[in-house]
Amino acid sequence: MRRVRALDRAALAVVALGLLAAAGGLWWWRREGADRVLDPTPVTDASRESWWPWALGAVGVVLLVLGLGWLWAHLRPRPVPVVRLAGSGREGRLLLEPAAAADAAAHALADTLGVRRAGARVSRERGGLLLRVRALVDPDADPRVVADAAARVRADAAGVVGRDDVDLRVELRVARRTRGVSRVR
Repeated sequence: MRRVRALDRAALAVVALGLLAAAGGLWWWRREGADRVLDPTPVTDASRESWWPWALGAVGVVLLVLGLGWLWAHLRPRPVPVVRLAGSGREGRLLLEPAAAADAAAHALADTLGVRRAGARVSRERGGLLLRVRALVDPDADPRVVADAAARVRADAAGVVGRDDVDLRVELRVARRTRGVSRVR
């Protein structure tokens, strides 16, 4: 992930410098050389050469490969490591799989009255792990019950993990419509 970020920043710096150079060149031409006419003859002569289509094709292939590599680096799922918990020592290690903790938190929140569904994801953010639980809540659900359940789930998960570099975020989203209730006659 660090290499991808470093590559993104380097590419952005190159593009920014190119744009600044182009802007500076246009400013200079407007200020100093506006009375001069640019001669496009070298470009038109080169475009008539037999090697020109091959050179353009090669540049296109290189740009295509670079673009696909950039997309692949951003689309690959990054594995989330197993976290060592407090209490690990010579006797043994206490390990936690963050995805399992996030799923347990989502299931606990999904059992709350008024919560339609809940899901969880684990991602790396700012040097640590983020366990994100998202829940869809009925519009007519009791906000206190749902908020208390979300706070309880967050506190339970924080107690299980017990590390400062692992954070849990609970996001509640209210559904647009109340789900139809089936009546028994």
